[in-house]
Amino acid sequence: MSDDIDFVILWVDGNDSNWIIEKNKYLKKSFRLSSSDTSSSRFRDWSLLEYWFRGVETFAPWVRTIHFVTFGHLPSFLNISAPKLHIVNHKDFIDRQCLPLFNSCAIEINMNKIPGLANKFVYFNDDMFLTNNVSKDDF
Repeated sequence: MSDDIDFVILWVDGNDSNWIIEKNKYLKKSFRLSSSDTSSSRFRDWSLLEYWFRGVETFAPWVRTIHFVTFGHLPSFLNISAPKLHIVNHKDFIDRQCLPLFNSCAIEINMNKIPGLANKFVYFNDDMFLTNNVSKDDF
């Protein structure tokens, strides 16, 4: 059995106009959602994602692949040709009849379908950071 470990991170640019239009279109069709479920604060980007990548590079250089899961938009700083980076659009692993998705729980339940994902992986949100060295044995 391989001891490779991948990292998976979900990210949304809550300021992306295409994403906002799509989200609002489906929210109009939804019911029983509280204002806290749809608040823009749930999707706010604090511009900290770059530090997440720096933390991984510094504290977990052994990671095999970082699967960056997104609606389709990318942060401007991202080096899309980085050898360990796998950009994954929701449509790459979630059944089309279930799209679009705006709920991280619905995306999480499908993560095992990400193409090329190692048997062992660590799941992050963009507000979870590595702040010290970690080894494969920690996982």
